[in-house]
Amino acid sequence: MSLRDDLRSTPVKLALTLVAGLLVALAALGLWISRDVADALAARTRTAVASDVARVEALVRAQGIDALVDHLKAGGSSGIHYKLTDAGRVRAASFETATPSPPAHGGVFRYTLQHTAAEYLAFGFALDLGGGVTLVLARNIDDERALARGLQRMLLAGFALLSLAGLLGGVWLSRALDRRLARINAATAAIVAGDLSKRIAIDGSNDEFDRLSANLNGMLDRIDGLMQALREVSDNIAHDLKTPINRLRNTAEEALRAAPEKQSVALGAVIEQTDGIIQTFNALLLIARLEHETTGTPSDDVILADLVADVADLYGPVAEDAKLSFVLRLTDRTRVKVHRQLMIQAVANLVDNAIKYAGDPQRRQVENLSLTVVATPNTVEIMVTDRGPGIPPEQHATALKRFGRLDASRSLPGTGLGLSLVAAIARLHGGRLRLVSGDPGLSAIIEVPRAKIGEM
Repeated sequence: MSLRDDLRSTPVKLALTLVAGLLVALAALGLWISRDVADALAARTRTAVASDVARVEALVRAQGIDALVDHLKAGGSSGIHYKLTDAGRVRAASFETATPSPPAHGGVFRYTLQHTAAEYLAFGFALDLGGGVTLVLARNIDDERALARGLQRMLLAGFALLSLAGLLGGVWLSRALDRRLARINAATAAIVAGDLSKRIAIDGSNDEFDRLSANLNGMLDRIDGLMQALREVSDNIAHDLKTPINRLRNTAEEALRAAPEKQSVALGAVIEQTDGIIQTFNALLLIARLEHETTGTPSDDVILADLVADVADLYGPVAEDAKLSFVLRLTDRTRVKVHRQLMIQAVANLVDNAIKYAGDPQRRQVENLSLTVVATPNTVEIMVTDRGPGIPPEQHATALKRFGRLDASRSLPGTGLGLSLVAAIARLHGGRLRLVSGDPGLSAIIEVPRAKIGEM
């Protein structure tokens, strides 16, 4: 990265803007300090000279010019220089020249001390004492002027150092940020080129760039997951819906060829198969809506035990026909905010699956099926347990995917969307669906967070 590029970078511009603001503040502060110091020194000088003028005038009024001459030759006031002339003749002086002479109201002039060749700067008054007698009283202000010049030099040096520090700091910051941004740009460029597995490196500093990189990586993981899910859904739709659609077409052809008295039966089969396909697409649409939270937030204040009991009453006759018996453990009376209809659908899907897979598909032996509501410190759990063949732990993730039908269940009716729909409903409530394998059997557990929960 060249210096020209550095100067165009945002960090350098921000650094220079900050430095410019600091320089303006420094200039204002320096100007205020220098003026305040100069005013204070000038006031002190004026006060000292004016005080000595008052003493001189009082001495002349009281004792006359000769007493003043004796006073001046004796040393006068400390730090005050003088020159007394009488009709143009110098009677007492501590300096030789005054160019120009100060006015009566006071002013700045240059003078040369006796026995020196150097000129000095002074502030003084020229007093007309009458009778052709003139007295010039002055105080050296070279030190004050030197202090003012020193302040100016310090201010200019501060300007220069701050400007240089700002420029170097901006360039360093620019290059440091460029190194961090280069990793992000390289990763995003690779992703744009088609490598969705690319991720942004994190250096472990946990600074803003690390948090940004972590969030971007999380977003990319989510996008990659959605893309993978889309590919799997597309493949599964083609695989799982091909057979019912072909069956539908064959049934429709048979209805066309059937005798009139048999066409009503054939058309009924067409309608039944069409309803199954529509049900599949409705389930897909509902899952998509749930995953994008378009159905609204949970709003019903319900007792989960009562909700589960209602589902058990609904599926009791179905379980009885399948020679299965319910075992209900619904002693917990916890209230929770949920979407009532969606939660009923989720529990009903789990119960339907449990009834469908609770026993040997060929012999349908009697098996227990239990529904339990358990409150934990952080969640309320709805658990549906059967004593069927279960699902191996390594296949739990597959079973929760859309169209995630295992090979052993493909001969049974269904679309493979039941558990996926339940998982989506659980996520909508801020919870999750968890599968636990038994020996034998399977437990499907809906966990709902205890946020905004009250006890009966």
